[in-house]
Amino acid sequence: MFSSKNNITRQDIERNKWGGKMGSGFTLIEMLIVVAIIAILASIVLLGLGPARISSRDARRIADMRQVQGLIEQYYNDCNSYPGGPSTNSNCTKQGLITPNDSTSWTKLQTALNNVVSSVTLPLDPINNATNFYSYASTGGGTGYVLRTLLEDKNNQALSSDIDNPSASVKLPVDAGTTAAPTIGSMDCGTSPTPTSSGQAPENPPYYCVGSQ
Repeated sequence: MFSSKNNITRQDIERNKWGGKMGSGFTLIEMLIVVAIIAILASIVLLGLGPARISSRDARRIADMRQVQGLIEQYYNDCNSYPGGPSTNSNCTKQGLITPNDSTSWTKLQTALNNVVSSVTLPLDPINNATNFYSYASTGGGTGYVLRTLLEDKNNQALSSDIDNPSASVKLPVDAGTTAAPTIGSMDCGTSPTPTSSGQAPENPPYYCVGSQ
């Protein structure tokens, strides 16, 4: 027997036993539906954030190149050559031309700048691994330099105006015989974007290079 005070009937018990509601609660099926909807919405949000994150990282890379350019120009004002070139200033580097064979070129640039521009901490690539890292190379015996970063978006508009693009307003001479993978000094800046019947083919790899002659 059930007490009338509880107001619970056998019908209430059977309804809850088979997944029915009691009061304003949710059934198991309703809870599963809500969880599934939340999971789908979360997946959509994460997919949408992917391109935004790539764009954000590439924007930071381009900004970092411009920041480092300013530091390099400060170095030039004191040394009359870019890092890696000869100089009569005793504080300036005498380690010879800096080549961009691997990420150590960034460490060498850091050392050179610290000898002249105090308290310099160079920025690092947002990913900073064996593929994504910043590079520096001195050219022309220290009369020029190149900075390079690998962008994730091969269609980034900045690639159409960097120094290895034939249509760029400021560009460095490209080594002869390297149309497949143009180099500036010893820096590989990737294949320049080229016109095609369906538009402009993207740069490959999408290296963004800046510098000075």
